[in-house]
Amino acid sequence: MSFESSRQFDVKERKHKEQLKKSLSPALAADLYRLLQEELEADVSLFAHQGSLRAHRAVLLARAPHILQRSSQNDDITAVHLPGFKLPGLKDYLRQVYTADQSMYSSEFLPQGDGAILHSADPADPPGSSDSGKHILFLL
Repeated sequence: MSFESSRQFDVKERKHKEQLKKSLSPALAADLYRLLQEELEADVSLFAHQGSLRAHRAVLLARAPHILQRSSQNDDITAVHLPGFKLPGLKDYLRQVYTADQSMYSSEFLPQGDGAILHSADPADPPGSSDSGKHILFLL
């Protein structure tokens, strides 16, 4: 196999992977959202100011580990208290965690004075550093 044909094969493979990702991504997001809505096999309770939500430790560890880190270093976390957070905003945030195309790692997950969550999607890119467009403001 020549170098040129190998390169063409690599380009074709990347293209097919992207197409597959685009076609499967919405289905995965829908499945995870249904899992969140139905709270099937949920093993973590998130307590906000006005109530609580059930979530899945595996999803939180993979997509938003900072939520579990707020509680303690215990691996068997079953309850996370988020004082200062309002339930509707927390619901919206969890929906985003479960359905976003990428993990939502964060160095900040703080209630803001106006009832919002300031979130940085990359721990190597904290708020105030380079402006990469990865900062999201969730209103509660």
